[in-house]
Amino acid sequence: MGYASAMAWVLLVIIAAFLTVMWTVVTLLRAKLLQRLAVAMDQRLSEQVFAAVHKVRSPGSMTARDQALGDLTIVRDFVGGTMPASLLDLLFAPIFIVAVFLLHPILGLLMLVLVAIITTLTIVNQWIVREDTRRAQAAENSAGQFARSVMTSSDAVRVMGMVPALGRRWKRLHDAVLDWQASAQLRSETIAAVLRFLRGAQMIFFMTVGAILFLHQQIAP
Repeated sequence: MGYASAMAWVLLVIIAAFLTVMWTVVTLLRAKLLQRLAVAMDQRLSEQVFAAVHKVRSPGSMTARDQALGDLTIVRDFVGGTMPASLLDLLFAPIFIVAVFLLHPILGLLMLVLVAIITTLTIVNQWIVREDTRRAQAAENSAGQFARSVMTSSDAVRVMGMVPALGRRWKRLHDAVLDWQASAQLRSETIAAVLRFLRGAQMIFFMTVGAILFLHQQIAP
């Protein structure tokens, strides 16, 4: 019995190590694939978008044209970011939960609890930083519009010696962006740390509960 238990523990360690390595490799490959897809999309569309906003004398303002180029950047960052991977994981979550329940109901309940906690913390994290993030974006837009308006009349501004005063005003707008971003980051640091811990430790939780179930002869190695 002692030898069988020792071999079962060794087998559990091997399975855990193998699954961890495979998950790391798959996650890395998926991230690289999404990043290459985002770059390829940007390379195919960036010149077309730039030509489209400058080809015709559009009645739209300069801000609207800049927004079109900014939207392309937002889409590129979204495709190459973590959100698509999270959505893909969400699609497979029900299948994974059912598979875990088939192993043992306690493991399935543990999975549901972890998913509920991670989902709740993610929603709370987005909620508490929403207002600060919105204000940071508004401040960044104001700073960008002010800088563009100064650049359009840079010769006159330089001749009248207004550059230092306008620079100080832009600096105040820019500092407001940094302040709101820092406030949002400070609010989310604690929850983000808890989320990182749960995502990193969930395999340990499963292996610990699985080992306990095995010792009580309720699950196979």
